[in-house]
Amino acid sequence: MATGQEYDYIIVGGGTAGLVVANRLSADPDTQVLVLEAGEDRLTDPQGLTPALWQSQLGTTVDWNFATTSQAGLNNRSISQPQGRVLGGSSAINGLAFIPPSQAGIDEWGKLGNEGWSWSTLEPYYTKFRKLAYPSDPETFARLGFHEYPRAQQGNGPLHASFPDALDDPMPSAWVESFKELGWTPKADVFSGHIQGGFTCASSIDVDTKTRTHSGIAYYLPARDRSNLKVQTNAVVEKMILKKLGQDFVVQGVKWQVNGETHEAQARKEVILAAGVYGTPRLLELSGIGCKDVLEPLGIEVIVESPNVGKNLQDHLMTGISFEVKDGVKTLDDLRRMVPEALQAAAAAYATNRTGPFAIAGTAPSLSCQCCNSELEELLSRHPSVIDGKQPVQQEYYKFTASTLSSDQDGSAAFWLAPAFGSFGNESTLSTSDVPGNFITIGVTHLHPFSRGSSHIATRDPTAKPTINPEYLQHPLDVEIFARHLTFIETLARSGPLGGLIKDPVNGRRNNPLAKANNLQEARAYARVGTISNWHPVGTAVMLPRDKGGVFGSDLKVHGVKNLRIVDSSIMPVITRGNPQTTVYAVAERAADIILGNV
Repeated sequence: MATGQEYDYIIVGGGTAGLVVANRLSADPDTQVLVLEAGEDRLTDPQGLTPALWQSQLGTTVDWNFATTSQAGLNNRSISQPQGRVLGGSSAINGLAFIPPSQAGIDEWGKLGNEGWSWSTLEPYYTKFRKLAYPSDPETFARLGFHEYPRAQQGNGPLHASFPDALDDPMPSAWVESFKELGWTPKADVFSGHIQGGFTCASSIDVDTKTRTHSGIAYYLPARDRSNLKVQTNAVVEKMILKKLGQDFVVQGVKWQVNGETHEAQARKEVILAAGVYGTPRLLELSGIGCKDVLEPLGIEVIVESPNVGKNLQDHLMTGISFEVKDGVKTLDDLRRMVPEALQAAAAAYATNRTGPFAIAGTAPSLSCQCCNSELEELLSRHPSVIDGKQPVQQEYYKFTASTLSSDQDGSAAFWLAPAFGSFGNESTLSTSDVPGNFITIGVTHLHPFSRGSSHIATRDPTAKPTINPEYLQHPLDVEIFARHLTFIETLARSGPLGGLIKDPVNGRRNNPLAKANNLQEARAYARVGTISNWHPVGTAVMLPRDKGGVFGSDLKVHGVKNLRIVDSSIMPVITRGNPQTTVYAVAERAADIILGNV
């Protein structure tokens, strides 16, 4: 076993958050930083850099290939849970959607007892990490649903993001105009924390190179040659070694394997867990930090009793209905069918001048909205809180989630549009399909579920996958809210310019015989069979005061361990309205400032 290594900071996880923190801490040449990443360095891999090929990475060696237990709420299906196992983490394999959260959602973190965490304290870090390129010409700007040029929102950070700029694509403007006709005119800037209405979201794509940007590209590459920064890939961390210090513990060292050889290093200052929503609770439990009911049956000594490690798992659920479009409407279906001529043309356009379908992620138009207000009070009265009353914080979760159903500052659903046939089974939303014809998919994502799940180890083997049980649709309100949003897809498909693109929105071909939501009975049935994860799990090592059941506090230090912090999506007490990647970047930037004493 290789021992004797010492670093000021050891960061477990070279993903979205871990590489941000590594970059900022190693900016001081006198600070020694070690990053342990289980995956490979694939920073120059064309498959990972080409936006439209993002789904081709799922299920490969750069994906942890996690899956849930059978979900009773989804007809006992097991749902895939892709997580990045590569430098850059999930930011290197996700769908590239670059959607900010709501101000109300972030403010709720502080209201739950996390001092110093609010929109006012976190918003500057969204601007710090990003460099957002808005369309420069007025026509494209208007087509995407924007009405004011928000120069202050651009930022000048290392992570590039941009908006689609294809002027010949009728879908973005049809999307925005259809929502306007339905009373959902965009309100406020996308990154203001208050956006509602139809708009086109940004993607983590460099506007000049038309390639994916992620934490490996934006944060690791500029720091790669620093002599005080070491990044060890293919490192499977076994556990952290803790020792008693007064009333608390400290992490003395970290053990990991590379190709079967065990290594160990000591941290002079701190260990930072950035292993992700499933990796972080797994390593806490393997190290003896967790619930005794989980650890003792596995023969793991309980060093720090922390009952809520692995609990509070929240995720966005999504589904969609595909409609056949009229002749002449361009979609990506030929690419999904792997038609050679279409693939060759797309590859040539991308290689020659970085244009065409390979230059976009494939899903852009979005809408954030509330549940049907007319039915809100009846729904809530019929399904009062069924959360464990022994944990008062659960009641606070319930109150906030209930408030999103009618809030004009947040929303209970997001709708999105994809220009292809959608296959909603257990895994992919836009998987390879041999169905003839051209389609668009109108999808919906449930933003603030009442249901809470868990992720725990089932063995002492550090290479074993955790047991993931999100409890999808187990709270009775979730299926009722989701079903009501599904019925809105039928309304949208028959409205305005978007409806004008569809051959027959009532009786035309769809992606599934059950893909219909003309009434709540149909919508509930389709929600059970056609819903999958939007792959946004958060919250399994929740940031809360200790007396509220938190795993760690607002200083990001694990309760009971003096030199162990957590910085990744597992910290979120309440799931964000938008895709979590933007918030993970912002949290990581603020975490670096906290560690350095700048906050």
